Amino acid sequence: MRGVTDDSGKTGTNYDAKSIESCRAAMSKAKILHKGVMVDCSHGNSQKNHKNQPIVARDVAAQLANGERLIRGVMIESNINEGNQIQLYRRSDF
Repeated sequence: MRGVTDDSGKTGTNYDAKSIESCRAAMSKAKILHKGVMVDCSHGNSQKNHKNQPIVARDVAAQLANGERLIRGVMIESNINEGNQIQLYRRSDF
C-alpha cells in the first residue's frame, strides 16, 4: 500500500484495519476500488525486523477472516539467512 496511506513506512505501519479503511477511502475517491491491495508484511510494516512478519500476516489473516475483501494478497520477504544477502552473481551472468 506504499504511497496510498503513507510515505514508504516513514509514518508507521499500514496493514491494520484502520489503515485499510483509509486506503479504501482513497481508492474509492480515485475510482480504483475494484483493484484491491497487496499488504507488504516486511519493511516498514515489520519495523524492518523479519521476525515481526508473522505478526503482520496474522493481523491481515484476521481481517480476511472477518470479511475484509479489499486485501487481495500479501508480500512476505524470504531470505536464506538473516540480514542483507550478498549477491554473488549478476543477472547478466545468466
